[in-house]
Amino acid sequence: MKRLALRRAYIAVKGDARRLGESHLRAMTDFASPHRSTGTLALPGGIVLRLSDGEVSLSTTDTDAECPFPDWSGLQQISSQTITTSDVIHFVGRWQISIEKLLMSEIPDLRQPDAFTAYFDPASLGSTLEIRNRQDGDRFQPLGMTEVKRLHNFFIDTKVPREWRDRVPLLVGGRGIAWVVGYRIAEWAKVPDERSPDTPVIRVRFTPNSE
Repeated sequence: MKRLALRRAYIAVKGDARRLGESHLRAMTDFASPHRSTGTLALPGGIVLRLSDGEVSLSTTDTDAECPFPDWSGLQQISSQTITTSDVIHFVGRWQISIEKLLMSEIPDLRQPDAFTAYFDPASLGSTLEIRNRQDGDRFQPLGMTEVKRLHNFFIDTKVPREWRDRVPLLVGGRGIAWVVGYRIAEWAKVPDERSPDTPVIRVRFTPNSE
């Protein structure tokens, strides 16, 4: 049944199975083993079988080439005590990260001007920030939601391609993930609804460089 399902999936993507031989089907079946969690398998006709987090997909699109996130993994710690009214610049792999403390009077609009800029309540972030990739068991409370959910489920709901998920940077504060960079900040990290022109705000900007 697994072999039949994989063959039908191949036909759904390619349109026919004329170039798919018995050896390819055996390789696909063996590759989609429960003992394997990630990887790719090239198939005839430019089709790629991908395995990520136990999920199997077939595609003709090179989604990795379209990924806006540089191929980086690791951990970078930033002390929020160093953040002043001027930019604090950090470099993480091929990322340039700018962190700046402003007043509400200096920000005409709190809406994100782009996917790589976000505003935060300084008190919510704590004394130390981390920039890292996802880890097993990560949980996240997306902006506008009262419930905390698994980061894995957030990626699925937001339709983040499987091949991108290990490369998405996370800004982590004392209470957990404050920002899934490129997608959404945490509800608890947002600037308070009740604010004045003198309310302090932290602006974080990621500049990705894939060159």
